[in-house]
Amino acid sequence: MSAESLCRKDREFQQLKLSTFPDLRRASTALFVLTGAVVCALPSFASGYAMTLAVEVMIAGVFASGINLLIGYTGLVSLGQAMFLGLGGYGIAVGTALLGWPLWISAPITLVVVAMIAAAIGAICTRTRGVEFLLITLAFSQMFYGAAIKLRWTNGSDGMSGIPRPDLSQLGLSAHSPVVFYYYILTVSALALLLLCASPLSLADQLYTIHSGGKYRTYLVHTPPDAGTPLPTVVLLHPYSSNASGFLGYSGFSTLADAQGFVVAAPNTAFGAWGQWNVGGEGPQNIDDIGLLRDMIAALVAQGISDPGRVYAAGMSDGGFLVYRAGCELSDQLAAIAVVASTETQLDYSVTPPQPVYPCAISHPVPVLHIHGLADTCVRFDGGTGSGLFQVPRQSVPDTIANWQARNACAAAVTTTQGPDGLRCSENACASGAAVRLCTIPDAGHIWPGAAYFPDNINAQCGGSGSDAIDAISAIWSFVAPYRLVNGVLGSSP
Repeated sequence: MSAESLCRKDREFQQLKLSTFPDLRRASTALFVLTGAVVCALPSFASGYAMTLAVEVMIAGVFASGINLLIGYTGLVSLGQAMFLGLGGYGIAVGTALLGWPLWISAPITLVVVAMIAAAIGAICTRTRGVEFLLITLAFSQMFYGAAIKLRWTNGSDGMSGIPRPDLSQLGLSAHSPVVFYYYILTVSALALLLLCASPLSLADQLYTIHSGGKYRTYLVHTPPDAGTPLPTVVLLHPYSSNASGFLGYSGFSTLADAQGFVVAAPNTAFGAWGQWNVGGEGPQNIDDIGLLRDMIAALVAQGISDPGRVYAAGMSDGGFLVYRAGCELSDQLAAIAVVASTETQLDYSVTPPQPVYPCAISHPVPVLHIHGLADTCVRFDGGTGSGLFQVPRQSVPDTIANWQARNACAAAVTTTQGPDGLRCSENACASGAAVRLCTIPDAGHIWPGAAYFPDNINAQCGGSGSDAIDAISAIWSFVAPYRLVNGVLGSSP
């Protein structure tokens, strides 16, 4: 089959997948239930060898699915996750086979020891990002592998033997029975998978492919439980060195979406986690990211996933640059926008005087929320050339806010509120009930306020510190949620 035929088949499949979204979810649920029934009934018709193989598959499946937690909560992809599985296995083997401890003693001791090792290694690895994180986790895993092969008591590549099965005699069961042992492993695996399903990157997330701008692009859609009618949708744009799944989990938007009942649609750059968006004054100029957002929103609306009147955009850093551009060029589809640690990149500073590189003729006043750390040296509040990887001159945040105040015909009067840790939010009332709100945090750096953690490498490059002075996701949702478009005109939600 030719490459052209393969591409056509893939496009037809993706169009079918998008056009049958509710049916796909029901079919996935039915398949999950059917698979569970077969797995539970396996001992009634399978041989002992088949059950042993199934046990190994379940153990390997839980290990492989564990990457879901890492990506979902941190956005980090590791090459060393097998090391911790191996440490746990060797730890329990040493406790039971060499020291003669029962499983109920050796397992928790091993869990504590491995957790301490993981915390120590994690403290080192999380100071890096991207390729550096991949390489350092690979280095640690190779060190562990070398030790496991060389140590005499591990029996080298042959592995340890004589490890007893768990003692289930107090339950009136014998783990030496293949059927009993099978159900024991099935129960443990099911409990582990329940934990994995609690990850932000869970079964509620669907990865889609769409043909846009002559390229196949991907985006992740998170829908709240029991989603039926078209829902409000936040288009979430990730920063550089992250991706859709990582930023969805890191930002916390998936958890809030489940609680508040809205959809999150998170696209990826054309080049993956280490790619930039085409934000106008920066990024790959041959990539049509505005076209991608337009096509993605159209697909979500056409399939009954998104309410066309309540589509919003939010992003951080490089993703925030694109949010501002989308506010200009997609104002007919966006009811409000929110930006963190970013600024507007409409101007090309490589020429003097700087010249606009994309138009900004909005079809209606666009409500804007901007959150910024004043200690951020990568995207400086006062503008100019920042630190970090991309040292290019950028517009100041006050100039960006002034531009949107002018576009939205805002009143001169400003309402100011104070919060913890020096948080200061100022707001202008604008035409059609829109608002332009700027929130600043004195000591905060290039961060997503309220996040579960703040990468040390970002703080080292961009200055400042983490901050919980404001919860970014709650602030964003409470700001954008009241707005909606009715026949292209900005109004308020019922």
